Amino acid sequence: MITVCENIDRLITVESRLPSLPRGIAHLLYYAVRSNEEPLTYQIASEMKKRIEDNRDSTFTVGIFTGVWDPKWLPNGENDGPIGAVVLGKALYLAGAEVKFFVEKEIVPVMKALCTKLGVPATFIPLSREDDYENESIADELNGAVFIEKIGPSKEGVYHFASGLARGEHHDAPLELLLNKLRDNGKVTVGIGDMGNEIGFGKIYDEARKIHPFGEICKCKNPDGLVTKLATEYLLPSSISNLGAYGLAAAIALLTENLDILHKPEDELALIHICAEMDCRDGGFGKAHHYVDGVQDRSIAAYVRLLQEMVTMYFNVEERGF
Repeated sequence: MITVCENIDRLITVESRLPSLPRGIAHLLYYAVRSNEEPLTYQIASEMKKRIEDNRDSTFTVGIFTGVWDPKWLPNGENDGPIGAVVLGKALYLAGAEVKFFVEKEIVPVMKALCTKLGVPATFIPLSREDDYENESIADELNGAVFIEKIGPSKEGVYHFASGLARGEHHDAPLELLLNKLRDNGKVTVGIGDMGNEIGFGKIYDEARKIHPFGEICKCKNPDGLVTKLATEYLLPSSISNLGAYGLAAAIALLTENLDILHKPEDELALIHICAEMDCRDGGFGKAHHYVDGVQDRSIAAYVRLLQEMVTMYFNVEERGF
């Protein structure tokens, strides 16, 4: 299983990225986290599996936080994050967890449509952009949390786009108090991201600042870099945040030996099309079309197909006759 997860991790860190975005950093961020330990998807999937099994007498409730919002550029959110959240949410649900989604209020309709497509029973809770303490109180109802493509503040308190530009006053909901409370109470926290400005990368703050082109000097008024200060217990860097979620879902399918958990290429295409129809935009071009982070839908579906094959092949016991 570890060998399969090794290959999963390699695949989800393979970049296909526009020249307008920072390139050549996904694998560097990944190995800054991993050091010489087991593959990250194996570590995280093992922890999630253990936590779910330890809570068989009650319910292991996981909060999935996602959704980048901007009134001008991303009025109904970005499709990198929400799609991955729903795919991972389905995996955790089929593994035995209760799943709740926490998103910016503008993204709730998109999340509902995506969950309906995949048949994921879930609760959708809008986050507050005004009240940190309202968000902090969410921690009491969770046993763990996953943050997928959810931007966090730098040490200067600035929320950044991947380009190094400041988000300005229209940033996402503040989640620092929530994250701190989860960690202080021993609840598992996972960050999945692709650039270093997403919640979780505070775990490798110093390393990420050196790796990202805008890690130490960004493009805002206080140019102290875009890397967030918010750290999670586990961190999974990937070339596209959705791919990180798919890789983790594949590892959960592998460890639980439940192939129904695996994401399917045809579902991926359908989810991307739903986002385009609802003006949930591709962050690579800033358009509502059939791309994610600048990569066309058929290419993303090919990643999904390879992940599916890696896991299903592990359970194939057929032997050749020579």
